[in-house]
Parts: sequence; structure tokens; C-alpha cells
Amino acid sequence: MRKTIIFISLSLFMFGIIKGAYAQSPAKLIGGIALAGLGVFLTIDGFEQIETSQPGLDTSDWSWTKERAGVGYPWYVDSHGIIKNTGNVPLEDIKIYETYYDSSGQAIAYGYCYPDVYWLNPLPAGKEDSWSDFEGGWYTEPTKMDILVDYSYTPIYEDKSTIEGVAGICVVGAGAYLIWDYFRETKIYQSMKEKGYRFQVVNNPSSISLLASKIF
Repeated sequence: MRKTIIFISLSLFMFGIIKGAYAQSPAKLIGGIALAGLGVFLTIDGFEQIETSQPGLDTSDWSWTKERAGVGYPWYVDSHGIIKNTGNVPLEDIKIYETYYDSSGQAIAYGYCYPDVYWLNPLPAGKEDSWSDFEGGWYTEPTKMDILVDYSYTPIYEDKSTIEGVAGICVVGAGAYLIWDYFRETKIYQSMKEKGYRFQVVNNPSSISLLASKIF
């Protein structure tokens, strides 16, 4: 924002000085080109698309229990938890991966599940969902469980600074006016004017056009 204010102030200062002091001088043309170039820079810089996505998912709230029917029977694990979208974009394709370990730290089994509600639709920003899973049938006792949650998202892009971009268009217009003002005071323009040619600068919403016409 500070850079934009400085550029706009400098542009207005240059426009006022050049317009008032150089009525029929090449300095007006040079100043106009300089302003137009500055405006192009501001426009490109301001309307540059930058990614503002900040995905985030809180998976810290979960627990698990293990059980078996008795000695010699297989072990089963019941796990459940809550996930919360802490970012600013909807999260898609959420999948919870589980890894089970024995007392020596060796992985003995794997599992996965999906959110209970948002398993087909994206999880909106700020929303939470539950998940649960039941795995087992192992004769080795699980002593530890880890989870890893995977997801995807569609990036969000926004203008770097819309104010700066619009200001750049205005500065380009000021530069184009000085360039036009310089040429309309030249002998070539006056000669074409005497022959019935007319020129007009038109400021469109997204561009600046020079219209030429001839009066018969």
C-alpha cells in the first residue's frame, strides 16, 4: 500500500509539472512515456495473481482401544477421532491412514478410513468431522498406533493489490493524455486537422483507445 501511494503521488506530481510547464516541449512527450511506463508497471504488479491458499487440518483429537475375546484369540482395534479444517480452503479426498505396531516397534498391520460425513464432499473451512474404524484379526498384540491424514485442495488465487492495479490504469491514462496532448500541438496534427481529420482519446474500462475520423 505504501508503495502504491508513493507511485501515485509521484505520478500526479509529474503530471502537474509537465502539463503546466512544458506546453510545447518534447519534455511533455518524455514525461508522458515515463508516466505510461510507470502505470504499466503498477498495473502488472497490482493485478498479479498470487496464491492465498492456507490449507490446514487438525488431527490431534483421536484415540484407540484394543481387545480380544481371550488368550489365543486375535486382537481387534477400535479407533475414532475428530478432524477440523483450520485453513481457508475446502479440503477434498480426505483419507485417514493407520499403522499398528507391536512391542518391538515393528509395523504389524495397516488400515484406512474416511470422514463420517464429508467423505464424498469437500470439508469446508472451519468445519470439523468425525472418523472411526475397526481393524483386527491379528495374533500379534498391537501396542502402538499412528495415523497419517492425506487430503487435496483447489488453490485460491487473488490479485496482489486491486487498488494498485486500478491506480496503474489511471497513471497510464495520464501518460497517454500527455503524449496525446504533445502530438496534437505539433504541425503534423494541425495540418491533418485542417484537412478534416479528427482524433479522440477514449478511456475504456480495460483499455485506452485512439479514435480517428475524417470530416468530409
